[in-house]
Amino acid sequence: MRAAPTAAAGRPRPVTATAAAARRRRRDVGAAPGAAARRRRPARGATIHPVPETATIRARDGMPLLARAWPTAGDPWGTILVVHGLGEHSGRHDATGGRFGAAGLRATSFDHRGFGASGGRRAYVDRWADYLDDIEDRLAASRVAGRPAAIYGHSLGGLLVADYLLAGRPLPDVAVLSAPALGGGTVPLRALAAALARVWPTFTLANPWDPTKIARDPAPPVATDPDPLGVDRTTARLGHLLFRAMGRVRARLEAANGFPLPTLVVHGGDDTLVPTASTAFLERFPTTERRVYPGVRHEPHHDPFDGERIVAEVVDWLRARMGAPLTGDGGATGDGGR
Repeated sequence: MRAAPTAAAGRPRPVTATAAAARRRRRDVGAAPGAAARRRRPARGATIHPVPETATIRARDGMPLLARAWPTAGDPWGTILVVHGLGEHSGRHDATGGRFGAAGLRATSFDHRGFGASGGRRAYVDRWADYLDDIEDRLAASRVAGRPAAIYGHSLGGLLVADYLLAGRPLPDVAVLSAPALGGGTVPLRALAAALARVWPTFTLANPWDPTKIARDPAPPVATDPDPLGVDRTTARLGHLLFRAMGRVRARLEAANGFPLPTLVVHGGDDTLVPTASTAFLERFPTTERRVYPGVRHEPHHDPFDGERIVAEVVDWLRARMGAPLTGDGGATGDGGR
């Protein structure tokens, strides 16, 4: 294990054997931004705007779903399915999907039922298993024969992917969870959602979105006003099912001692929508590596200062674990088998 460089001197910080063991599966990447970091300008010129292919497909129950595929640079060395979060849609991941595609991954996504351009009542689902069915079908459709498969879930998408991985369904080879919603919600809010789900399941509550909590510079594509495909309210039923899934995932993780495949967790150190501490328990599982990025908020991939680097590090991690061919600069630059 290599020591992380200090922010001030750029030299390795001494690591004791005890500290090394404690940090084996968790990294604080970088340092909290000081005055110099805060003065940095967002890397807007580096944003990738690929032209994805979109199509409307039918879920196994007939629900129309918007499917998306980003251009791939050359013959793909692997595939990755991007699973979006609450209130958003696959189009908000165009920059991330484009970077995956530019790195040689066949990157695809879809809008959840009830979100984006897919069918269904907004932010509502009859059965939570419908979401898992959709992931299973889109994962199967995204595969390329003879190539390894990855899945990437953000926020609610991270919770869905975590639940999927523990549900006995067909697995990809590796997984990446970005700020996965594995905890949160006050006791009164959970009780209210449960009660309303019984008597008024379609009742909606406003999502507590504040653009400044999503990224340090809330400009497009982080915040688009108005976003015609965005959903700013959530039904009581979906909220209740979401909270139940959090508990189920945690119980299954404890019972199984972690995920059944290599899993990378990336989380912003300043995330208040899905508190950074809510994923800390994942560090003790042997198949999981957790990386915390100081100063980054809820959407690491959209951070205007470090987002491009974070996605590149995710790609490096995928290369190291999916048996990808070496890159032109000598191979993956991530932290290997750590």
